[in-house]
Amino acid sequence: MTTNPHLLDPFACPSCGRALNAATNALPHEACPPRTGDFTVCLHCNTILAFMEGGAVRLLRPGEFETLHPVNQCTLLSVQLMIMTLPRSPISFHDQKG
Repeated sequence: MTTNPHLLDPFACPSCGRALNAATNALPHEACPPRTGDFTVCLHCNTILAFMEGGAVRLLRPGEFETLHPVNQCTLLSVQLMIMTLPRSPISFHDQKG
């Protein structure tokens, strides 16, 4: 995963409502900001989201994950696993609103 996030206009995760303002490319050869149809994972609740036109995000539709290419499925699951193993400060992301 690359370490250069793309700063975005703040948006709320539709799952947990927390504010997000950046996206990082999971694949090192990808250096562009997110586009419509790209996926991201909420750093707060670990939910997979899809970017829509205008930079908004939405929850995946039922069965949508299963239609992704297996490599994309593995990449998203790897990102979720990495988020679950991140060290958290004594004040958890879940304890902070906004």
